[in-house]
Amino acid sequence: QYFLVRLCYSDNFLKNFSYICFKPNLMPMRKTLLTLFLSLFCISIFAYEENVKIDNIYYQFDDVNNTAKVVPQYHEIGFGGTQDGWMYGNDYSGDVIIPEQVSYNEKTYTVTAIGDCAFATSNIESLYIPKTVTTLENGWASAMNYLYTIECSDENPKYSVYKNVLYEGNTLLVCPRYYDETVYIKEGVTEL
Repeated sequence: QYFLVRLCYSDNFLKNFSYICFKPNLMPMRKTLLTLFLSLFCISIFAYEENVKIDNIYYQFDDVNNTAKVVPQYHEIGFGGTQDGWMYGNDYSGDVIIPEQVSYNEKTYTVTAIGDCAFATSNIESLYIPKTVTTLENGWASAMNYLYTIECSDENPKYSVYKNVLYEGNTLLVCPRYYDETVYIKEGVTEL
């Protein structure tokens, strides 16, 4: 006889579920459950990454590599059509200037990434990407309906901006939606 245990944890707005199957006759039931509980409790303490807000930008820190990633920060805006029943809005708005480095708990971290959906559905009007950001994760700029200006450091080794459009090499990544002038695509672009 086997038992199936459902384990639940929640991050900012997504519900995640895991299942563990175990055979209780391998050891007494109390010891199994106690061991399982303590193991999960310890894992959850060390795996939890809290978003830290510094100058209106939210980060997660990697202490091993001394790097930081810009992450989304959502707030509940009402009950609606999501998996858990709540709709969420992104807290970013206005002008966002991502710094090359941030300090937290007496350590300095280099900002190297913009995380999954970091600015999705935000009200950002202008965005600056520094030379240190070399990773843009999935959906980082999706549905940025108010973005008017995007800039990137000339020293960024991976990304560039030409006439207010963000590129990675010959791939067009982001063209501001709220841009009311002619959009010029640079010569040599092979992918949109």
